[in-house]
Amino acid sequence: MKKILLKISVIFLFLSLMGAGCEKDEELLWEISPNSKTAVIQKEVDGIEFKFCLLNEKGEPATVFNEGENFTFQFVIKNNLDTTIIFDNSLFYVSGFCELKNGKENLGSSFKIVGIADIGDVAFSISPGMASTWEVLWIPENDEWSKGFVSYKRNNLQYLPKGEYYTKFSHRFNLGVVKTDLITFKINFKIS
Repeated sequence: MKKILLKISVIFLFLSLMGAGCEKDEELLWEISPNSKTAVIQKEVDGIEFKFCLLNEKGEPATVFNEGENFTFQFVIKNNLDTTIIFDNSLFYVSGFCELKNGKENLGSSFKIVGIADIGDVAFSISPGMASTWEVLWIPENDEWSKGFVSYKRNNLQYLPKGEYYTKFSHRFNLGVVKTDLITFKINFKIS
């Protein structure tokens, strides 16, 4: 347990040092809602394409779901540059990724982290023309699972009742050759 806590502390220190220094002051807010023309946030910054959406049980992007329907958080980074980029995907697990809110009430996320591999395993490369995709179910199929360097345990969550919800996370991406301003992704959605 001490070893896991030490690894988490090292990651937080690493992340805080990455954010210090020559930061830009701008913040980009990318937001969609059930009234939007599209159910997908998809934008490109300096040759890096970001995509964030919720998928219904058929695997289609949606912002309106039926009561009792499970859904999937999907986040994609695509490298449209002619050079490889480096991405540290541990950043999503400390920035509100996959958390839900109903008004001001935080409903939490569908998982909790129970283990992290060595710090050297957190960064990986995305080759030109390639994409990396993260998908997480609101109600995970398994009680425990691993992806890459992180081990997860399912939180005891329920299917959502009718109402209005949102998921939101913010991040300043440092992909080696591309550094972004703070980007906030926000999906407003409805359970009917």
